[in-house]
Amino acid sequence: MFKSMIIYRIAKSWQGNLQALEDALQKTVFDECGATQERSVDWVPPRGEAHGPLVKSVAGQWIMRFMTEAKVLPASALNRKINEKAEHIEKTEGRKPGKKEKQKRDLKDEAKLDLRPMAFTKQGSMWVWIDPQARTLVLDTSAEAAHAQINHSDYLNAQC
Repeated sequence: MFKSMIIYRIAKSWQGNLQALEDALQKTVFDECGATQERSVDWVPPRGEAHGPLVKSVAGQWIMRFMTEAKVLPASALNRKINEKAEHIEKTEGRKPGKKEKQKRDLKDEAKLDLRPMAFTKQGSMWVWIDPQARTLVLDTSAEAAHAQINHSDYLNAQC
């Protein structure tokens, strides 16, 4: 199940409570990206059961699964859309869009909003394991950036 891992020590003041963790994670259940949403992250049932518990206790070990989904916009498609928008401005207003930072950013943001509803999505997940007796939190990743992904969980952030 775990291919690589980062291990964190949980503070001695932590009062691990399985039901409190389940209740906290139920407030942050994963939903797929909406039409214009760039990214979605949250918790899914570890056994893949629809509407199942978000924390599974196995021999006193707590197992969770964190899901991420992002809309994939190829750079070539995005650049083509930006150029189309720039050409449209040039034809309708008789001026080239400025190269100033804000104008370029606005065109890029508009292009992203136009393309996101048609974009493919890329999903990934990460296993999270808590050993309440040993006071350890284990992430199934080798990337330090993964901690930032799950850091939004109020319960884990406040308690670990």
